[in-house]
Amino acid sequence: MPADTAPLSSASAPGRIVLCAALPAGGVAPLTPDILPPLPGFVTHTTCLPLPDCGADWRVGTRLVAAEPTACPDMTLHMEKTEKTGKAAKNGMEAGKGDDGQNAVLTVVGRLLLPRPPLPKAPQGDGESRFSPHTWPCPLLRTLHPLAAGRRCFTILPPLPGPDGRPSWSLAWITLSDKGAAGLRHDESGPLMAELTRAGLPLHHEQGFLIPDDVNALRALVLELSLGQGYDLVLTSGGTGLSPRDATPEALLPLFDRRLPGFEQAMMTASLAKTPTAALSRAVSGTIGKTIVLTLPGSRKAVRENLEAVLPALPHALEKLHGDPSDCGSPEQGKHA
Repeated sequence: MPADTAPLSSASAPGRIVLCAALPAGGVAPLTPDILPPLPGFVTHTTCLPLPDCGADWRVGTRLVAAEPTACPDMTLHMEKTEKTGKAAKNGMEAGKGDDGQNAVLTVVGRLLLPRPPLPKAPQGDGESRFSPHTWPCPLLRTLHPLAAGRRCFTILPPLPGPDGRPSWSLAWITLSDKGAAGLRHDESGPLMAELTRAGLPLHHEQGFLIPDDVNALRALVLELSLGQGYDLVLTSGGTGLSPRDATPEALLPLFDRRLPGFEQAMMTASLAKTPTAALSRAVSGTIGKTIVLTLPGSRKAVRENLEAVLPALPHALEKLHGDPSDCGSPEQGKHA
C-alpha cells in the first residue's frame, strides 16, 4: 500500500464528524468525543470515528481526507442555507480539494486535554450529576479550506510524504529566552532554525515556541511535543552556556532514551573551526521515543554553524529511528541522504 494512503490504525476506517460551527480556512478547533456536549466552534466526531487512547494515532500532520458518501451509508446528507448565498447547499461532502488531490481538508496541529462531561445521575442519590475527574486527549485540527457547519465523512491518513516519495517530517523549535518570553527581545534564532531545517528536510508541519530559561517548563514542553503530539524533530536554542540561568542540558539529559554523541561532536567541531569560545558550549542531543532532540546555542551565528553541521545526517537518522530497515551506506539510502 502506498505510504500516503496507508491507514494509521483501525480508526482509519471512514467515520463521521460533526462541525458545530463554520470555520474559515486556517481555523483551529479540537476534535472532541461525541459524549461531550456540542460547543460552538468545536469539531465533534460520532461513535463512527473513535478517539485512540491518549491520542497516540493523532500525531501532528495526520490528515482527515474527505471520503465518498457511500463510505458512511448511515450518514444523512442534509441541506442548509449559507449566510453568504442564502442558497441551499449540501454540507455532507462539500470540501475543497487539497494540494495532494485527495480532498484533504483537516490536519492535526496539536492536542488539548479537555474535561469530560458530568457523569450520569446516581441511581440512588440526590439526583444531581457528578463531575468526572478525568479528561479527554483531543486532537487539535486546522482547516485547510473553509468549512460550513454540518456532518462529513472522513478517512484518517498519515502525513503526506516528501516530493521524492520519502517520508516528510514535523518540526518543533523552541527558543529559550527570559527577555524574549517577557516581550523585551525579538526572537531571531527560532525562525532561523525553522528556515534552515526547511531547506534541508521535507516538512509537513512546523511550529515555534518561546519560553523562559526554566528547567521545568522546558521539560514539560519537550515531553508533550515528543511523546504527546508526536513531533519528529525538536530543536532548542539557548541555555547551553555557562550563565547562571543556562540549564538546557540539565533539563533534557534525564529525558533522553539515547544520547547522540556523533551529533554533539559534529556541532562542536564545526563551531571550534570558527571560534575558540565554542568550547564553552554544552549542547546535547538525544532521542525521546521516536523524536530527535537537538539543543543549539542562542546566537543566530551559532545556530547556523551547529545546525548546518548535522542537517545532512538528519534525514537518515529520522528514517532509522522510525524503523527504516535499509542498510546504512546502501546505494538506495545514499541516493536520498
